[in-house]
Amino acid sequence: MEQKLKSILKGEHWSLAIKAAVLSLSWLYTYFFVFVILAFFLFFFNGRSKELTFSFFAWLLAVCFFLEPILETIWPAVFIFISFYLLVGTKNFLFIRREMVFRIFSVATAALVFASLFFSFNSNFLFLAGIAAFNVLAFSYDLAIFREGAEKKKFFLSLVSTLFFLEVVLVLKNLPIGFLNQTAVALLSFLTLEEVIIKERGKNKKVLGVATIFVFTTLFIFFLAGWEL
Repeated sequence: MEQKLKSILKGEHWSLAIKAAVLSLSWLYTYFFVFVILAFFLFFFNGRSKELTFSFFAWLLAVCFFLEPILETIWPAVFIFISFYLLVGTKNFLFIRREMVFRIFSVATAALVFASLFFSFNSNFLFLAGIAAFNVLAFSYDLAIFREGAEKKKFFLSLVSTLFFLEVVLVLKNLPIGFLNQTAVALLSFLTLEEVIIKERGKNKKVLGVATIFVFTTLFIFFLAGWEL
Protein backbone atom coordinates (compact mmCIF):
# COMPACT_ATOMS: atom_id res chain seq x y z
CA MET A 1 0.00 0.00 0.00
CA GLU A 2 2.83 2.36 0.91
CA GLN A 3 4.67 1.62 -2.33
CA LYS A 4 1.48 2.19 -4.31
CA LEU A 5 0.95 5.56 -2.63
CA LYS A 6 4.54 6.59 -3.36
CA SER A 7 4.08 5.56 -6.99
CA ILE A 8 0.92 7.64 -7.29
CA LEU A 9 2.56 10.69 -5.72
CA LYS A 10 5.59 10.31 -7.98
CA GLY A 11 3.30 10.24 -10.99
CA GLU A 12 1.50 13.35 -9.75
CA HIS A 13 4.80 15.18 -9.33
CA TRP A 14 5.91 14.30 -12.85
CA SER A 15 2.54 15.33 -14.26
CA LEU A 16 2.73 18.69 -12.49
CA ALA A 17 6.32 19.20 -13.63
CA ILE A 18 5.28 18.67 -17.26
CA LYS A 19 2.41 21.15 -16.90
CA ALA A 20 4.70 23.72 -15.29
CA ALA A 21 7.18 23.22 -18.14
CA VAL A 22 4.44 23.75 -20.73
CA LEU A 23 3.42 26.97 -18.99
CA SER A 24 7.04 28.16 -18.94
CA LEU A 25 7.46 27.44 -22.63
CA SER A 26 4.24 29.31 -23.39
CA TRP A 27 5.81 32.36 -21.75
CA LEU A 28 8.79 32.11 -24.09
CA TYR A 29 7.20 31.09 -27.37
CA THR A 30 3.53 32.13 -27.45
CA TYR A 31 1.47 35.27 -27.13
CA PHE A 32 0.93 36.81 -23.71
CA PHE A 33 -2.81 36.13 -23.64
CA VAL A 34 -2.13 32.45 -24.39
CA PHE A 35 0.12 32.27 -21.35
CA VAL A 36 -2.55 33.86 -19.13
CA ILE A 37 -5.32 31.54 -20.36
CA LEU A 38 -3.08 28.50 -19.96
CA ALA A 39 -2.12 29.57 -16.42
CA PHE A 40 -5.80 29.81 -15.45
CA PHE A 41 -6.57 26.44 -17.01
CA LEU A 42 -3.64 24.61 -15.41
CA PHE A 43 -4.35 26.06 -11.98
CA PHE A 44 -8.13 25.70 -11.75
CA PHE A 45 -8.38 22.38 -13.58
CA ASN A 46 -5.51 20.73 -11.75
CA GLY A 47 -6.92 19.02 -8.69
CA ARG A 48 -10.14 19.53 -6.78
CA SER A 49 -8.79 21.82 -4.07
CA LYS A 50 -9.58 25.52 -4.46
CA GLU A 51 -7.10 26.63 -1.82
CA LEU A 52 -4.53 29.33 -2.60
CA THR A 53 -6.67 30.92 -5.32
CA PHE A 54 -5.92 34.34 -3.84
CA SER A 55 -2.18 33.64 -4.08
CA PHE A 56 -2.55 32.46 -7.68
CA PHE A 57 -3.99 35.82 -8.75
CA ALA A 58 -1.25 37.64 -6.84
CA TRP A 59 1.41 35.44 -8.48
CA LEU A 60 -0.05 36.04 -11.94
CA LEU A 61 -0.06 39.80 -11.40
CA ALA A 62 3.54 39.62 -10.21
CA VAL A 63 4.56 37.71 -13.33
CA CYS A 64 2.66 40.05 -15.66
CA PHE A 65 3.87 43.35 -14.21
CA PHE A 66 7.23 42.62 -12.60
CA LEU A 67 8.94 39.69 -14.27
CA GLU A 68 9.91 40.75 -17.78
CA PRO A 69 11.22 44.31 -17.16
CA ILE A 70 14.37 43.20 -15.29
CA LEU A 71 14.72 39.62 -16.51
CA GLU A 72 14.81 39.43 -20.30
CA THR A 73 16.47 36.01 -20.60
CA ILE A 74 15.39 32.43 -19.99
CA TRP A 75 15.33 33.04 -16.24
CA PRO A 76 11.72 34.31 -16.20
CA ALA A 77 10.64 30.93 -17.58
CA VAL A 78 12.70 29.16 -14.91
CA PHE A 79 11.03 31.26 -12.22
CA ILE A 80 7.58 30.50 -13.64
CA PHE A 81 8.32 26.77 -13.72
CA ILE A 82 9.55 26.57 -10.12
CA SER A 83 7.01 28.92 -8.56
CA PHE A 84 4.01 27.41 -10.37
CA TYR A 85 5.17 23.92 -9.43
CA LEU A 86 5.44 24.89 -5.76
CA LEU A 87 2.10 26.72 -5.72
CA VAL A 88 0.03 24.01 -7.40
CA GLY A 89 1.88 21.25 -5.57
CA THR A 90 0.96 22.89 -2.27
CA LYS A 91 -2.64 23.34 -3.38
CA ASN A 92 -2.94 19.69 -4.38
CA PHE A 93 -1.30 18.31 -1.19
CA LEU A 94 1.72 16.89 -3.03
CA PHE A 95 4.10 18.07 -0.33
CA ILE A 96 4.22 16.81 3.24
CA ARG A 97 5.40 20.13 4.66
CA ARG A 98 2.91 22.29 2.81
CA GLU A 99 3.37 25.36 4.99
CA MET A 100 7.14 25.41 4.46
CA VAL A 101 6.79 24.97 0.69
CA PHE A 102 4.19 27.72 0.48
CA ARG A 103 6.44 30.06 2.42
CA ILE A 104 9.32 29.35 0.02
CA PHE A 105 6.99 30.17 -2.87
CA SER A 106 5.67 33.36 -1.26
CA VAL A 107 9.11 34.66 -0.26
CA ALA A 108 10.57 33.99 -3.72
CA THR A 109 7.68 35.78 -5.43
CA ALA A 110 7.80 38.65 -2.95
CA ALA A 111 11.55 39.07 -3.51
CA LEU A 112 10.96 39.38 -7.26
CA VAL A 113 8.17 41.92 -6.73
CA PHE A 114 10.08 44.09 -4.27
CA ALA A 115 13.31 44.10 -6.29
CA SER A 116 11.43 45.08 -9.44
CA LEU A 117 9.42 47.71 -7.58
CA PHE A 118 12.43 49.63 -6.29
CA PHE A 119 14.58 48.97 -9.36
CA SER A 120 12.11 50.50 -11.82
CA PHE A 121 11.13 53.46 -9.61
CA ASN A 122 9.09 55.18 -12.32
CA SER A 123 5.91 57.24 -12.49
CA ASN A 124 3.85 54.07 -11.98
CA PHE A 125 5.37 53.50 -8.54
CA LEU A 126 2.09 53.83 -6.63
CA PHE A 127 0.33 51.44 -9.01
CA LEU A 128 3.13 48.88 -8.72
CA ALA A 129 3.23 49.38 -4.95
CA GLY A 130 -0.48 48.55 -4.92
CA ILE A 131 0.21 45.27 -6.72
CA ALA A 132 3.01 44.53 -4.26
CA ALA A 133 0.61 45.20 -1.38
CA PHE A 134 -1.93 42.86 -2.98
CA ASN A 135 0.75 40.17 -3.02
CA VAL A 136 1.36 40.70 0.69
CA LEU A 137 -2.38 40.58 1.39
CA ALA A 138 -2.86 37.39 -0.64
CA PHE A 139 0.15 35.54 0.72
CA SER A 140 -0.50 36.49 4.35
CA TYR A 141 -4.18 35.55 4.01
CA ASP A 142 -3.45 32.20 2.38
CA LEU A 143 -0.69 31.48 4.89
CA ALA A 144 -3.42 31.67 7.52
CA ILE A 145 -5.12 28.57 6.03
CA PHE A 146 -2.41 26.55 7.75
CA ARG A 147 -3.71 27.65 11.12
CA GLU A 148 -7.10 27.33 12.74
CA GLY A 149 -9.18 30.46 13.15
CA ALA A 150 -12.23 32.37 12.00
CA GLU A 151 -12.24 33.77 8.47
CA LYS A 152 -12.84 37.32 9.72
CA LYS A 153 -9.84 37.07 12.00
CA LYS A 154 -7.66 35.81 9.17
CA PHE A 155 -8.71 38.66 6.89
CA PHE A 156 -8.24 41.29 9.61
CA LEU A 157 -4.72 40.05 10.37
CA SER A 158 -3.84 40.03 6.67
CA LEU A 159 -5.26 43.52 6.16
CA VAL A 160 -3.27 44.94 9.07
CA SER A 161 -0.13 43.30 7.66
CA THR A 162 -0.76 44.87 4.25
CA LEU A 163 -1.31 48.36 5.64
CA PHE A 164 1.90 48.07 7.65
CA PHE A 165 3.76 46.94 4.54
CA LEU A 166 2.43 49.88 2.49
CA GLU A 167 3.72 52.30 5.10
CA VAL A 168 7.14 50.65 4.97
CA VAL A 169 7.23 50.87 1.16
CA LEU A 170 6.27 54.54 1.10
CA VAL A 171 8.99 55.33 3.64
CA LEU A 172 11.59 53.30 1.74
CA LYS A 173 10.67 55.10 -1.48
CA ASN A 174 12.09 58.32 -0.06
CA LEU A 175 15.21 56.86 1.53
CA PRO A 176 18.42 57.22 -0.56
CA ILE A 177 19.83 53.81 0.35
CA GLY A 178 19.80 52.08 -3.04
CA PHE A 179 17.30 49.60 -4.41
CA LEU A 180 19.07 46.54 -2.99
CA ASN A 181 18.82 47.85 0.57
CA GLN A 182 15.25 48.97 -0.06
CA THR A 183 14.44 45.48 -1.30
CA ALA A 184 16.14 43.90 1.71
CA VAL A 185 14.11 45.96 4.20
CA ALA A 186 10.85 45.33 2.31
CA LEU A 187 11.53 41.59 2.23
CA LEU A 188 12.46 41.64 5.90
CA SER A 189 9.15 43.36 6.63
CA PHE A 190 7.30 40.66 4.70
CA LEU A 191 9.13 37.87 6.53
CA THR A 192 8.34 39.53 9.85
CA LEU A 193 4.65 39.70 8.97
CA GLU A 194 4.68 36.00 8.08
CA GLU A 195 6.37 35.18 11.37
CA VAL A 196 3.79 37.19 13.30
CA ILE A 197 1.02 35.20 11.61
CA ILE A 198 2.72 31.90 12.46
CA LYS A 199 3.35 32.90 16.06
CA GLU A 200 -0.22 34.13 16.45
CA ARG A 201 -1.46 30.79 15.22
CA GLY A 202 0.06 28.95 18.13
CA LYS A 203 -0.89 31.62 20.69
CA ASN A 204 2.85 32.05 21.13
CA LYS A 205 4.18 35.01 23.09
CA LYS A 206 7.19 35.48 20.83
CA VAL A 207 5.63 38.14 18.61
CA LEU A 208 7.45 40.89 20.52
CA GLY A 209 10.72 39.03 20.00
CA VAL A 210 10.10 38.84 16.25
CA ALA A 211 9.35 42.57 16.13
CA THR A 212 12.53 43.33 18.07
CA ILE A 213 14.64 41.30 15.64
CA PHE A 214 13.01 43.17 12.75
CA VAL A 215 13.85 46.57 14.25
CA PHE A 216 17.49 45.74 15.01
CA THR A 217 18.07 44.05 11.64
CA THR A 218 16.56 47.02 9.82
CA LEU A 219 18.78 49.42 11.75
CA PHE A 220 21.78 47.25 10.86
CA ILE A 221 20.89 47.45 7.15
CA PHE A 222 20.55 51.22 7.43
CA PHE A 223 23.93 51.41 9.15
CA LEU A 224 25.65 49.46 6.35
CA ALA A 225 23.80 51.22 3.53
CA GLY A 226 25.65 53.78 1.46
CA TRP A 227 23.34 56.75 1.83
CA GLU A 228 23.11 58.47 -1.55
CA LEU A 229 22.58 62.01 -0.32
